Amino acid sequence: TLFVHQDSNSPVFREIAPICVLDFYVHETCQRKGYGQMLFEHLLAHEKTQPEFLAYDRPSKKFLSFLSKRYKLTNYIPQQNNFVVFRNYFDSSNRTSSSSATSFSGLRARDESHHRQMLPQQQVQQVQQPVQVS
Repeated sequence: TLFVHQDSNSPVFREIAPICVLDFYVHETCQRKGYGQMLFEHLLAHEKTQPEFLAYDRPSKKFLSFLSKRYKLTNYIPQQNNFVVFRNYFDSSNRTSSSSATSFSGLRARDESHHRQMLPQQQVQQVQQPVQVS
């Protein structure tokens, strides 16, 4: 759950429950080959959502540039908690049923229970295994 300003001129906070995305990094030798977009598209497909319905935790300038270039996302309200939530998030007319807050919390609960079942060693092995992309 995040508490965000829906309008930069309003002191009122709104409680929202989006899926939150951390910044990710593609090594310099692999950049400009589409791997970042592949990773991000996989996330969107897995979560059955669109990029404007996510919250981004302290995104780098490069990540914001990526979102602007690939998804035309540029318009957001700066938040005190350093999350970026694009104005499109609040436009309920564009939301699909799979992007609702209820679906977000359901997906998040399922994913969190899966991660809680993993032992720490399994998590390390999962991260250390190289990924081959053809």
